[in-house]
Amino acid sequence: MAQAGGQPKLGTRLVLLALVVSLCVTGGIAIGTLLFAEFDETAGRILATTGLLSLASLLSLPAGVLLDRRRVTPLAWGTIAAATFAFVLAMITIWGQQEQETLSRLTWTLWLGAGAGAQAATMTALLRPGDSRRLRIVYAVSILLASSLAALIGLAVWIEPDSEAYGRVTGAVAVAAVLATLLQPILRRMEAPAERHELRLTLDAPPSEEAVAAAVEALEKHGSRVEKVVGPRV
Repeated sequence: MAQAGGQPKLGTRLVLLALVVSLCVTGGIAIGTLLFAEFDETAGRILATTGLLSLASLLSLPAGVLLDRRRVTPLAWGTIAAATFAFVLAMITIWGQQEQETLSRLTWTLWLGAGAGAQAATMTALLRPGDSRRLRIVYAVSILLASSLAALIGLAVWIEPDSEAYGRVTGAVAVAAVLATLLQPILRRMEAPAERHELRLTLDAPPSEEAVAAAVEALEKHGSRVEKVVGPRV
């Protein structure tokens, strides 16, 4: 008998376990800090650490799915690396009190790269061999727009452009990126073929036409539309 769903593979289980543990630990620390610790500079650093650890774990999750499926592994490893290094540099800034402007900009750039990589990994994991050409075009456009948005924001972090047009273009790209990302599951749902179910009965004698008609009528009364009946005397 076929199973309704299989267990996740080892790679996915490890990523999910790491995500669950990190979220539980960071959530517990954050709750304990808010309830019992004096809210000072150290408490703020703890909360920032817990939040960023959860963010890094969430951004790495789609990459773990790609690794588990052995698909586009360079993208997966690049996303995990960007999230990891972004978290490490953020910890240096938060706990080491490093107020270097270059370090802060580099940290933001890595977070943006991890975000764009996570979006691309998520969309790639959802892509199926039977997807239409239209859906694949939207998929490619969404990744291009998300990458362009990350590049525009990253450039703004480094050069701080004093231009209204730059802000307008960045906002327009952001809206287009969100739109292209949201369109994909909708288009996939629209293009999905209707699900078919097959019912096979083993009888000790050929059924009469009246019995077959009664069975079809009973099925249709319960909401199942019978498209074809195959068998002897049918």
